[in-house]
Order: sequence, then C-alpha cells, then structure tokens
Amino acid sequence: MNNFCVRLVAPQPAAALRTLTLAALAAGLFAPLATLAQTTVTANTQAEPSLRITVQPKDNLTQFASKLLVSPKAWSEVAKLNQLKDANRIFPGQVLDVPLRLLKFKPEGARVLSTSGDVSLATGASLQEGQQVKVGPNSSAVIELADKSQVKVLPGSLAELVKNRNYNGRDASASIATTWYSGVIRLVQGEVEVLASKFSRAETLKVQLPTAVIGVRGTVFRAGVAGNNGKTEVLEGLVQADNPAQRSSAGVVAGFGAVIDPAQREIKSVKLLAAPGLPGLAELRKPSATFGFSPVVGAVSYRVQVAKDAAFDNLVMDTRSNEPRSDLGALANGTWFVRARGIDAQGLEGMDSSANINVLEPLPPPPLPVVAVPPPAPNPFDVPRVSQSNLRLENGEALLELRQFDQRLSRMGMRVADDAAFTKNVKSFAVTNTINLGRLPLGDYFVQFVCTSACDHLPSSVVYKMSLDGNWGQTVRFMQSPLALSSQ
Repeated sequence: MNNFCVRLVAPQPAAALRTLTLAALAAGLFAPLATLAQTTVTANTQAEPSLRITVQPKDNLTQFASKLLVSPKAWSEVAKLNQLKDANRIFPGQVLDVPLRLLKFKPEGARVLSTSGDVSLATGASLQEGQQVKVGPNSSAVIELADKSQVKVLPGSLAELVKNRNYNGRDASASIATTWYSGVIRLVQGEVEVLASKFSRAETLKVQLPTAVIGVRGTVFRAGVAGNNGKTEVLEGLVQADNPAQRSSAGVVAGFGAVIDPAQREIKSVKLLAAPGLPGLAELRKPSATFGFSPVVGAVSYRVQVAKDAAFDNLVMDTRSNEPRSDLGALANGTWFVRARGIDAQGLEGMDSSANINVLEPLPPPPLPVVAVPPPAPNPFDVPRVSQSNLRLENGEALLELRQFDQRLSRMGMRVADDAAFTKNVKSFAVTNTINLGRLPLGDYFVQFVCTSACDHLPSSVVYKMSLDGNWGQTVRFMQSPLALSSQ
C-alpha cells in the first residue's frame, strides 16, 4: 500500500531530535516560506521515531533499563544503535537515542468533548486505543487527546484511535522524568479538522489516511480522503508533505494546500481560495430559507456548514452546491452559526467565512382581495342591517365606516345613545359610508338606524351595541366589526 506523510518536522538522517523548536525548523530545516509555497521535490528518507535521553549523575545501567525500557534485553539494541564502545556501563552526560518501540509507555484514554447528531459515542465517553467513532451525515464529534489536541470528526466520517500514549523519558536540561506523548488517528473515511497542541511529543501527531499519513506539531489543518489521494489544507502553522512512494516532498504553509497523489512525483502547494463574503446577520424565511453569499474566484463548488456553536464543534448540517447558496429550510427556527468556503478544481477547500443566521417562519400570506358581493334585492318586510363595518380613530374622533349594508339605510338616519332605550345622551347622524361620531369617551354605546321623512316608512333596524374599552385610543386605534347585536 502506498502512503504519504505530511508533518511539521523535516526528515532526519538520524533519529529525530525532540528538542527542535519551530524557529529552528523555519531557520534551518525548512526552506524559506516563499520557497515552501512553490512545488518542491526532494529525496524522502524516514528515520525511526526516537527520543534523545541524557544520562543523569545518579543513573546506573540497571535503573535506566528497568525504568525506561520495555525489557532489560532491549538495552543491547540501544547500545548497538548508539555504537557504544562499552555496552556494560553508562556515564553522566551521555546522550542516547532510544527508539520509541523500546521505551515503556502508558496508553491514555481520549475524551469525547461533544457530539451532535448521529454519533456512535456519547459526549463524555472515553475512547481507548483500537476503538472507533462513527459520525453520520449532518453530525459531528470532537475528541480531545491526551496532549490536549482536538480532533473534530466531520459528517460521514469513521475514525479510529490507533495510538494515544505517553512515554517515559528525560528532558536533556532536567534531572527529573518527563512524559512524552505520541498519538495517531486513523481516518477510514471522510474528513477531520485538527487543532494540534504545542505539547512536547515523542513524535508528530499523525492522521493516517488509507493511502497517506499527515503529521503536525502545533498546527491547525484539515485532512481528508480524495479518492486514491490524500489532501491537506493548512490554516495555521506549516507542514511538510511527503510522498514516500515517489520519494518526494513539498512544504505547505498556512493559507496553502496540497493534493498528494501516490502516482505523481510532483507535490504542488496551491494557495487556498479566499473566504467568501457573507452577510453579517441574515434572516432567512422558510420554506426555502436560502442562504446566499458572494462567489469566490476560482471556485467550482461551495461547502456550507451549520452549527449550534461559534466553534463549529456541534455541526447539524453539511451541504455542498455548485452555486454560492444553500437551502437551509430544514433547520429549526432560531439562531444558528453558518460558515462557507469555496472548493477549487482539485478538491481543495478554501478559507472560511462565518456569520449568524436567524431562521424564521414564512411571512403570512397577503390578504385576499375583497370581492364586492351585491346585496340581495331589498324586501320591504326585512329589517335593514349592516353586514360589515369598521371603527377607526383619527385626530381623536371616531369614524364609523359602513362597508357593506342594506342600501335602504342610506335613506334612514342613525341614532347613538348611552342606553338601549335611547333616552340618555341621544345623538343623531345622517347615514353615509363614513360617519363621524366625534370624540367618544370610553364606555358602551347603542346604535340604531331609524326611519326619517324620506324613508317611506321602512322598519327600524335592530339595536347594535358598540363597546369602547380601556385600550381604545391607547394601543387600539382600529376596530373591525364594532357593531354587535345588542341583547338588551
């Protein structure tokens, strides 16, 4: 099986030194950053992971072997690898390179920090070496390793904790025992996002893909499976991409990515697409709730993710589209966090933009147009009635609008009183489409349409009751159908 390696430290002809710093790497082990952004092809030789241990004054051979090595017999191999002239003694200040496979270690449990959706492990569960975590569509899980690195398992992914252990060793500048960490995550399918801590490690933190290995120290990056290839996108720090099948490698700095093809010698570092422009706060109405954003130059498609939190640890939706938009109508009403990025022709995903969105119910439908229905032919024996009316307040005066009424009322008058017998404070008005009732104090009023000299002895209408409660003129300035049949 072919494999590749993307890691922070460059290959060493001897055992890798654990005391190297990022500044030293940038100054000597890596080419200048400008060069790293270009295609690089070099020989790739892998050294066995080792720790460099300094013998302290009180150490003796028996203590050294029993405390640090997997068995006393391992000492002979350590002595041979370090080309010791006398394999039966050690002395203070002596520096020994010890392969990790010969050092004692303690397996540690990783912790599931959070889950969202369909995840095989619950939040708070412990993940042991050899155990897998499976994440369904539109779901996610965040795993914290023993060195405090966080691995975010993205939707549709299956990951296995291969190694999460601490080795016993000694810092070259200290006389006390120091723990050195080694961790490996195997990604069977899908993608992960990694925030690698700057913890002291025996070897680089690795993400194994089916045909690739990506290793880093103190770097924020993405890793995923792209068919038979591996890919990485570096958001912070720098990595080195190795292709052992072709004995080639390339540096990848923040803002760049690379697709590693085991059949191609050249590994080209490509600048990641710019982040799209998103609205600062979008209100999306169902049913479609379409979220749109600015197109990105060079993008052939787009990815949109929605989460419950600003860190995007708890994903609830993960969509892809050919256009800079996504249908978020399946989300529940409320406030969500959304991020989007463009995808180039190689499948490398660009920089993220994020924003808040409010998902709301659809707007109410517009009111149906009022269709005028002609009233039935008048019957002289019917009592005239008002079928539709409104009352509105304008400049402190109450205006009664007769919207639909028996046309016979236009030949009648209207009287308003404080009692149903029409004996208190009776006022009379001519009947028009809009009748100005003047300034009316709060209370109950009684309304009736009565015959005048021009009504040909038509019968009076029923008595209506019109109530103006304590909210009238305050929060209520319009009333529909104010005329109710009076029971008095």
